Amino acid sequence: MKNNIRLIKDRLNKDLFSNVHSSCIECEYSDCKGVIHIIESEVDELVDIGAEIVCLNDNINLLNTFDNDESGNIDLTHQSLTYKLRDSKGDCKIQKNKPLFCMLLPFMIVNYLDGKIYWALSKKCSYYDYLVSNSKVEDIIEQFIDYLEEIPSQIYNEITSTFIKTKEVVHYIYSDEEVKIIKEI
Repeated sequence: MKNNIRLIKDRLNKDLFSNVHSSCIECEYSDCKGVIHIIESEVDELVDIGAEIVCLNDNINLLNTFDNDESGNIDLTHQSLTYKLRDSKGDCKIQKNKPLFCMLLPFMIVNYLDGKIYWALSKKCSYYDYLVSNSKVEDIIEQFIDYLEEIPSQIYNEITSTFIKTKEVVHYIYSDEEVKIIKEI
């Protein structure tokens, strides 16, 4: 499974988002600095490189991007203003090993206003701004849908079930101002 996930990540970098990193460097949006889901097969590798993982209910893994409350406990309602995995220059410290959910951005799974769960394209992303300014939004959506169909079903199911488990404890409803809906899960 780990090798299949590596292949998926490599394909994302090479084929789908080959120029996304240049958009990320200057990004001021907060979405990818918020709740970051971790699929079970990625946990050990992330812990090995020093990433701090928050485990909820023994089966929900998130990168720790959260502030602590006055008692020192993790406050799931507030993400850190300075993303904990960025260095002093703003670069991601885990770039080479970042989780699949990070690599999928600006595509994400969302709870939407109608109560359903969808794949969506985040509008609060510098890469989205790049796509809009170059009239490439529809092209990248088409490529992403093709990409989803090529993901082995076992991994696709792990991705979607990870989100569904997480949404039970970390719940946020997205609107049209924030996302472009692509397809229902």
